[in-house]
Amino acid sequence: MSRKLLLIFFCAVFIRTLFASIAYLQSDGEFLAAFNRLDGYYEIAENLLKGNGFSLSSVPPFAPDSVRMPLYPLFLAGLVFIFKSYYAALVGQIILGSSISLLAYRIAFQILAQERIATIIALLLALEPLTVYLSLTLKSETIFTVLFLAGITLFFDYWKNQHWRLLAYATGLLALATLARSTIQFLPLLLILAVFFLAKGNAARAVRHSLIIAGVFLLILAPWSARNFVRFGNPALSVQYASVPYAYLIPSALALEKNIGFEKAKQQFYDGEGNIGSV
Repeated sequence: MSRKLLLIFFCAVFIRTLFASIAYLQSDGEFLAAFNRLDGYYEIAENLLKGNGFSLSSVPPFAPDSVRMPLYPLFLAGLVFIFKSYYAALVGQIILGSSISLLAYRIAFQILAQERIATIIALLLALEPLTVYLSLTLKSETIFTVLFLAGITLFFDYWKNQHWRLLAYATGLLALATLARSTIQFLPLLLILAVFFLAKGNAARAVRHSLIIAGVFLLILAPWSARNFVRFGNPALSVQYASVPYAYLIPSALALEKNIGFEKAKQQFYDGEGNIGSV
């Protein structure tokens, strides 16, 4: 790695560490007061550490959760189990969040082949406020972004020489990213289209490489899909495909139509024609 990229990386680490230190001092040393726990990942990690399973519940019977994907809670619980502190998870996220700028540099250079523009993009992402903020919250965005960008940059490497190992590594990283956030679960379809485009009439290679994509994705995602089928009778990766339209899209449209707040529109929809007790 060049000295310039190392400098950008350490600049990103410094910015995140500075903000973490300010948050820590303002919270009188209380971790959860300093660093937001959002979307239930902290609660699930706590239950995993206590042997209560993948559950958001704080009391028995610890009902299994159907909304969150497993990778980030396992990341949290694993680091806390090893180092006995959530600050280890924070340090891990600062390092991961700082690496986003390096991955962005590589992708920009692969696309544009202009080092100056790639450097500017890396520097901007090292300082970009939302990325800094997400590095210091207990949410899956940081680990998802790192895995996603790492998979994309390896796929661009595959684009150049069509070597099957690069395709397998890229697909593996993208599948792990899907285990952090299910929003890219249909990305393999686009990858397969790209493989056939690159094959340029070599149907045998296109089929082989498409099977690699499908096989790697299924190998990594199948255990979680099987868990959901056993627990809920549905192999979907999460309830997100249903929760997004009913919990966000429809209430948002109603809020705009009626000129009322989102939460009020959501409650009206749930209590009325939606007839929904809980997502």
